[in-house]
Amino acid sequence: MKKPTIEEVIEITKNEYIDMLVLDYVPMEGVTISLKKNFDTACWYFNHKFEKHFIYFGDKAMNMVVKESKLGTEYFVKTLLHHEMAHACYTTRDHKGLRKWLSTNKVPFSLYNLFEDARIEYLWRLKTGREFRSDEFINIPEIDKDSNATQMFFVYLRKDGKHRSRLAKMKRVREYYERIVECATSEDMYPIMLEWMKEFPETENELDDLKSQGFLDDDLEDNNELEDGDSIAKEFDEDSEDIAGEKSGYKDEFSETKEAEALSNIDYEFSTKSTERIYSEHNHFSFDKSLGDKLLPIMEKIFKAKKRKINQSNPTNRVNVRNYMNSRFDKMYRKKTLEVKAKMKINLIIDCSGSMEGSPIQNARVLAYMLSCFARKNLVDGNIILTGARGASHQTMTLKLPLSDEEISHIYAYGDAEGIAGTVELSKKLLKQADYNFCFTDGNITDNPLSNTKGLNLLGMYVGKDGYDTLSKWFELYLARETLDDLVQKLIIKL
Repeated sequence: MKKPTIEEVIEITKNEYIDMLVLDYVPMEGVTISLKKNFDTACWYFNHKFEKHFIYFGDKAMNMVVKESKLGTEYFVKTLLHHEMAHACYTTRDHKGLRKWLSTNKVPFSLYNLFEDARIEYLWRLKTGREFRSDEFINIPEIDKDSNATQMFFVYLRKDGKHRSRLAKMKRVREYYERIVECATSEDMYPIMLEWMKEFPETENELDDLKSQGFLDDDLEDNNELEDGDSIAKEFDEDSEDIAGEKSGYKDEFSETKEAEALSNIDYEFSTKSTERIYSEHNHFSFDKSLGDKLLPIMEKIFKAKKRKINQSNPTNRVNVRNYMNSRFDKMYRKKTLEVKAKMKINLIIDCSGSMEGSPIQNARVLAYMLSCFARKNLVDGNIILTGARGASHQTMTLKLPLSDEEISHIYAYGDAEGIAGTVELSKKLLKQADYNFCFTDGNITDNPLSNTKGLNLLGMYVGKDGYDTLSKWFELYLARETLDDLVQKLIIKL
């Protein structure tokens, strides 16, 4: 059986990635694809710090191929890339929350990995029409009446859900498979995994058997390890070579040594000493200024015009008798009515936890940009208040408006938790002085619950398909819409 050389693998991967770009089969964030030395599989990793996907293809990955298929080994190279790209598009980025849930509920990570592989491959088949056909290249267990449920599920996965059997247990496993692939998100699988563990309590041992027999490979386990810290990710990347996608991989970004800019607008009274999980000193992240510019005239309507009367010295048809008698000739004529925009005190609290990465934090940056524009027009006084955590340590940074575009680009979502309760408590003095306090969050608060917000005029906000249910748990006033445009339109009505 002829297997492709490393050079051929690189060329196949490059060309397939180009096709994916053309067909819009890639996530909205950047992607770097690298060839890793002495690595016998492929894996995907999302870096929250840089908001980018990294896919590693092992130089020994073709050792996985043990059967000759009429499809040719080039198909298997593409299959590996498609599988990892499916993870990039569909797998949860909140692996810290995932690990916490699995640990709390005593569900093996390998079971999650098995179910997630089935779910994302099904979604990918719907998106692309391409089957994975892994069973034509690698060995899978033979199924008979003595096979366990985990083996049976694994076979369904490798056969693209097409295995047929009259075994009663296999039919039951098929029911689980069909429920898993219908899950829209990784988190939707949680209750199904609990049911599985209750019905098949020997699952952990069965998973270990699959691993020992060389069938099961936990590609997401590498993701877990890489999320544990920058140093681990850097070490993992050292013996790899970027072959497709964005060229600015870890090597460039971890070696960046330029001195951080001094921030003159930090309010240290309302900031914690450590802020590295909510504000990146050395790295810049994108936001859509054009969207902000489009929404500025719409949002400006919240600054309602108010009338102000002034006495004047310019002649009019009406004389202020009192001022004339008191020799106040500078104000002897009757008042003129002027319309001026009402200036407001507004604070924007931005949740910088890991679950906010991607479009949520990008929308938050756009809001920060818009408030900064209003501050330069003397319509707003206030602050951008970043909130997050590193482990159990709460982090907050309070920045006085306006912020420069440069400063906004350093805001990122890398916190282990939200820290909103601690931030509200620390910033309470500022919040009480404001006309409005906006808290931009997905409401997925996993540390301390938000409470005692009476008199703070706090409005929970989120942009995305979900948000209503989670926001309503923590905020008396909340607003969630699918787009930032819709949110701003509704905000004008609500205020």
